[in-house]
Amino acid sequence: MKTYLDETQYNEIVKNFITDLSFDFSEGYRLGVENLPCRRADGFIPHSNNHGGFDVVFMTGWSSIWGSGTSLCDGFDTDQAEKERKDANKSFWRDNPELAKDIPESKRNYHDLYEMERGELAEKLDEYEMEYVDTDPILYGLRAMYEGVNEEGTHTLVLYAIATDDRYHGFNYGKTIESWDLEFKNKEDLVRILEILKPEIESTF
Repeated sequence: MKTYLDETQYNEIVKNFITDLSFDFSEGYRLGVENLPCRRADGFIPHSNNHGGFDVVFMTGWSSIWGSGTSLCDGFDTDQAEKERKDANKSFWRDNPELAKDIPESKRNYHDLYEMERGELAEKLDEYEMEYVDTDPILYGLRAMYEGVNEEGTHTLVLYAIATDDRYHGFNYGKTIESWDLEFKNKEDLVRILEILKPEIESTF
C-alpha cells in the first residue's frame, strides 16, 4: 500500500525545511511553496516513486543572472542570449549616433565605458541591452519528493535543485542541477540530515 508524505509525521518537517530555504543567489523573486501532486486524478498519473512532497519556486531572468556566475546559466542557450546582446549593442549605437562620436567602436561596451569614466552611459547601454535580450522568466528552486518506506522501515526523500525556462510545465520538465538522496528511520534522523545538507543546498544557486 502506498504511503504518502502528508500521511506521515515527516510532512511538516519537510515543508518547514523547504519553506526556510534561502539560496545564495538573491536576485530571484520567491513565488512560494507548492504541494507536489501525487495522487491520481483526471488527466494526471503520478510517477510511481512520487509519494508527495513540495516545491519551493523562485523566478528570475537573464537580466539578473547575466555574468553572475550562478549555476542557473547551466542548461540554457547562453550562445543565443550572447548573440542577442551583441545585436542590442549595435542597435543602441545605431539609434544614438551622437553618443558614439568620441568613442572608438572597440570601446563601446559596459566595462570599457566605465574605464573611460562614462559610467552613466555604461548603465544606459546595459539597461538597453537587457531589455533587448529575450527575458522569458527562469524558474528555479528545490523539489522535495518523498519516495515512501521499505519493509525495513527506511524512508527515502529525494531533493532536486531544478532550473527551467518552461513556464507551462514548470519543474516537471526542468533541468536537475543537483540532487540528494536521503534515507532515514525517524524524525531525528531526518532533521539531522537536513541540517547538514542545508548550506550545500543553498549554495547550489
